Amino acid sequence: MAVPGFFLATHGGLGGTETYFGGLIKAVPNDGIYCRSPANGYPKGNGVHLYRQVTTAILWAMGRHMRPIEKRRRTRPYTISTVHGGVRSKKWTQQYIKAEKPDKIVCVSQEAKSVVPSNYQNKSVVIYNSINTDRLQPTMSKADAREKYGIPDDKKILLYLGRINKDKGIHNILPVLSLMGSDWILVMVGAVYPETQEYANSLTQHSQVIHIPPLSEVGDVIQLADRSISLSRQEGFGYSVLETMYMGVPTVTFNVGIIPEIPGIRILPWKPTSHQIAEQILDGHLSTDIKQLIEKKFSHEDFIEQWKQLLV
Repeated sequence: MAVPGFFLATHGGLGGTETYFGGLIKAVPNDGIYCRSPANGYPKGNGVHLYRQVTTAILWAMGRHMRPIEKRRRTRPYTISTVHGGVRSKKWTQQYIKAEKPDKIVCVSQEAKSVVPSNYQNKSVVIYNSINTDRLQPTMSKADAREKYGIPDDKKILLYLGRINKDKGIHNILPVLSLMGSDWILVMVGAVYPETQEYANSLTQHSQVIHIPPLSEVGDVIQLADRSISLSRQEGFGYSVLETMYMGVPTVTFNVGIIPEIPGIRILPWKPTSHQIAEQILDGHLSTDIKQLIEKKFSHEDFIEQWKQLLV
């Protein structure tokens, strides 16, 4: 029997929330999960806004299956905190854990576990997020996809997947693109929020940039990519990198989130020049075993089973 009154406290970005909490619906009874509201009680700092984002996303993903609560019950329920942060958010993550005082901590990567305070290490466990490989399967031919999304047939594609946000380092891609030649274009697939609309507009004015809103069938665009890039220096997990690599697209990124645990990725130096990034992109290499590794390490079935074992 699942833990009654199970209480989930979480922090992180929006990227994997639907998959993450959608899986938990299957792992526990619908009336057994509670989500703490971000209104009160969280440590102040650079991660506060993430609580607001992730809570909104949780309620969207879970719908009526989740009941938000503003305050703890008098009898404190069994509390599980999830940790998505890495070494760059160590101080804030430790403040979060100290404030939450969880009974158990679920970390999405070994890097996330490494920043858990030493006195909570015995309460922490790594459960990797799962990758929804079904949404990566193309639903149309490459020719049809190019036509649908207005991508010229004679252009090579450098792909970026993720939120269109300055924190993701997208502006650093444009100087790189100019070094790669006029036969390359940058295709960005991701959400634009009101506070980042001006920034997104400045990017799409570039003649070599195409923006596509978020796609449920993202595999239709990934199949077109010649290379993929992520210049975010802080990732809770790194879904987009795993998705492009699963589809066989050579990908370059920084050594953050889940990336240190995956072989075959072209890791960038921490402060690369545009020339260094361009060289890595054009010399892309991908391990031939990466697809099988991702299927095994990040399967949705394993994700659900590990959460079940944690909660019963």
